[in-house]
Amino acid sequence: MALTLEPGVYTIHREVPVTETPTPLVLVAAQIYSGEGDPAIELGEDEIEAVAKTLVNLKPTERRPSFNSLPHGFRIESRAEPRVPQVVRVHKGLIGIYTGDGAETWYRDSKGLNRLLTRKFSRSEFAIEFKTSTTSVKSGKSTGKGLRRMRLGKG
Repeated sequence: MALTLEPGVYTIHREVPVTETPTPLVLVAAQIYSGEGDPAIELGEDEIEAVAKTLVNLKPTERRPSFNSLPHGFRIESRAEPRVPQVVRVHKGLIGIYTGDGAETWYRDSKGLNRLLTRKFSRSEFAIEFKTSTTSVKSGKSTGKGLRRMRLGKG
């Protein structure tokens, strides 16, 4: 299609069809690494505000999380939401906030962000249960030791 316009200044407006869904502003994923995709939920306005409040005036810590057991906590991704950093990880009493240079600064979860996210997922449509067990090196069979279950959400 060819379009010929007279010289001058033009403003182009694009109407968005109602069927298009907006990009979520803040997504939270439960990092369970079960072999399936991690379940994620979008936060509503009240939840974004609650998360933002837990991320103010945090106390830095030298502690680092140990990711040798599952689940690995939560990952928050913020898109165009100025109240929440772009990437935040929450794991076992710690909050990791990624900075622009790719580094991560760790803080104590003194305001209960992990608890808030756990409650949010427990009310969601996700029900996740996973088991881990040790495997005998000799036989290659599960010993049944270390069996753990975690339930996340309604089932």
